[in-house]
Amino acid sequence: MSTTDVITAAADDLASRVKATQVRVPDDAPLIWNAAVHHHPALIMQAESPRDVREAIRVARDHGLPLSVLGGGHDWAGRAVRDGGLVIDMSGMRSAAVDPGARVATVGGGLVASELIDAVARYGLVAATGNCGGVGMTGLTLGGGYGPLNGRFGALPWTTCSAPKLCWRMAESSQPTRLGSQSCSGHCVVVAATLEWSLRCVCGCIRWIG
Repeated sequence: MSTTDVITAAADDLASRVKATQVRVPDDAPLIWNAAVHHHPALIMQAESPRDVREAIRVARDHGLPLSVLGGGHDWAGRAVRDGGLVIDMSGMRSAAVDPGARVATVGGGLVASELIDAVARYGLVAATGNCGGVGMTGLTLGGGYGPLNGRFGALPWTTCSAPKLCWRMAESSQPTRLGSQSCSGHCVVVAATLEWSLRCVCGCIRWIG
């Protein structure tokens, strides 16, 4: 099959698994902040649930497409957008449910730092984030990042409640509820569709302005 045929078959397959309106061929509009990166994915699927994420991973595996995940789009190397690949766009999963008693926020995989800060500030709580409000929290956490509260509360991966649960769900659950996961070419691919963040109470308030 030609490359065009592979992409068409993958698009049709994915559209049959999720809503057809969630699958699109990208135009020339930039997908990430770094304009120096010129990557051109073949398909974009806007995820609305962990199930959508799992289906996109399966389609990428079945059709041999490179796979990447787009959160806030702040990776300087543009690794969120793969040339000729399938991009899982997490911008449709930006929920934030706060349990002030437990001091935990359960957030969607596409949430950015400023949205998390605003969601928890009404309860007098803060979450460790990065330095820029537009950075995606999932990529920041899994890819390594730092911010103004890391010196007090530790590195970002250790300020979530999710790290041990990610390992447990992959080991124990054949159908994880918070993750999209699938074995691709002998490797385990994990996309964090939901994360749980530990919240803190500190003097003063942090809020993004502008």
